[in-house]
Amino acid sequence: MTIQFSEEAKLDYKEAYQWYSEIDKYLAERFESELDDVLKRLSDSSSQFPKVTELTQRALFGKFPYSLFFIKTDSRIIITAILHHRRNPARWKV
Repeated sequence: MTIQFSEEAKLDYKEAYQWYSEIDKYLAERFESELDDVLKRLSDSSSQFPKVTELTQRALFGKFPYSLFFIKTDSRIIITAILHHRRNPARWKV
């Protein structure tokens, strides 16, 4: 199944990665690795993640306070947002 990032989700990722890079390069690499783990879990079984609306599901990062919001279609998974838990929760709604 193809995974596609919305422009907003790409920006979310870049902002978070940059923020962690400013603190510690190793921390930014760990954040990126954590995202890779979440994406692998999505590819393996997206149905394991709870729905937060009729269309949108949420996957939690394991070690970082972030959630990844996505919509699954027949042929792809569309990442709509990657948000820190302290950001406005309405931001991910499509």
